[in-house]
Amino acid sequence: LAGFGVWVIFNGRAATGGMASALSGVLAVVLVILWRTHVKATADRRRAEQDLAASQSRSRASEERWQLAMEGANEGLWDWIARTNEVFFSPRWKQILGYNDGELENVSTEWERRIHPEDFHRVQGLLNDHLAQRTQHYEAEYRMLCKDGTYRWVLSRGKALWDMQGNPVRMVGSHTDITDRKIAEAALRAAKESAEESSRAAAAASKAKDSFLAHMSHELRTPMNGVLGAIDLVLLEELAPKHRDLLLTAKTSAEGLLGLVNDILDLSKIDRKSTRLNSSHT
Repeated sequence: LAGFGVWVIFNGRAATGGMASALSGVLAVVLVILWRTHVKATADRRRAEQDLAASQSRSRASEERWQLAMEGANEGLWDWIARTNEVFFSPRWKQILGYNDGELENVSTEWERRIHPEDFHRVQGLLNDHLAQRTQHYEAEYRMLCKDGTYRWVLSRGKALWDMQGNPVRMVGSHTDITDRKIAEAALRAAKESAEESSRAAAAASKAKDSFLAHMSHELRTPMNGVLGAIDLVLLEELAPKHRDLLLTAKTSAEGLLGLVNDILDLSKIDRKSTRLNSSHT
């Protein structure tokens, strides 16, 4: 009855005396009941309107806090309504790709056609897994085409809501520009690969050096031992002092040269052991 007038129709004869008094009392009671019902209905309606307004105000405040938090984190926002296929992309979402807010429409194809072809099927698979409730959250790293024709890496994260039948109702998420991180990771991988290549080249050079020294030591030691042996045999003979001095000088020089060859080989062995030790610690 709230918000409506009340029409009352009485049919009958005019009453007199006690009957008229009784009818008046009944009519008064009916009118009081109708009035109280009207007042209560009006109060309930106003209370419902106030509750709805308060709920909408809280919802707007929560939405504003969420948007401010995401904008403060420099992230782009996206919001998808499954039943109507409506999509919202925040200004920052578009800015990451080099666009102003009005340059991109809020339609899903604006997102789909900018995914790098090599990443498209992987991203769609991750998204479908989440919409089918096979994952708790949606998260994917992929490249997106920018206004200037280049690609930037984004980290996309989101969470869906489902109805009682398990159908997706809404999905909200964010985009974070991770291009600088990806460039740093690529540089680090390249540096690591370069260091590994340098290490392999150094190992190969060391192996070649060891092979050379081993060959040369054999080539030097064998004739040098022969020379020293021959000098020793000659020194056993009777020699003129002048000739003996010359042979002793030759022997000293040969022994010095042989000692130098041995020192070089010893240093090579120490260096090789040190290289292996450093490699094992690394």
